[in-house]
Amino acid sequence: FAFPKFLLLLIKMAEVLKKCQRKGCGKDYSEAGNEAGACSFHNGKPIFHDLKKGWTCCNKIVYDWDEFNALEGCCTGVHTDIKDEDGDEFYKSSTVSTAERGLKKTQVLKTADDFNKEEEAKKKV
Repeated sequence: FAFPKFLLLLIKMAEVLKKCQRKGCGKDYSEAGNEAGACSFHNGKPIFHDLKKGWTCCNKIVYDWDEFNALEGCCTGVHTDIKDEDGDEFYKSSTVSTAERGLKKTQVLKTADDFNKEEEAKKKV
């Protein structure tokens, strides 16, 4: 006995679809069709620097948001519905760290009078 095609289609449609949580994938999938190579994803961190957007894992860089979303993953595997623990992290460029250091650095500015007094004291020595 074979199931009619429409019944097989109804059974397939009734399957619960999950959303893949891998970075760069985000596709809907069913456990039945989740096999090796079904998921194309990025295992690195996203890069957002000035106008550049890309991934640290494959060094793919684009300048348009739609192009960034369309970048094909550089790794393959099975889909997963478990969110990556550092999924919200992104690559921080040297510009970001330089700015953070600058914000932490406190420099006391001298008044003109204090500067002139120091200069006079140096001349006397």
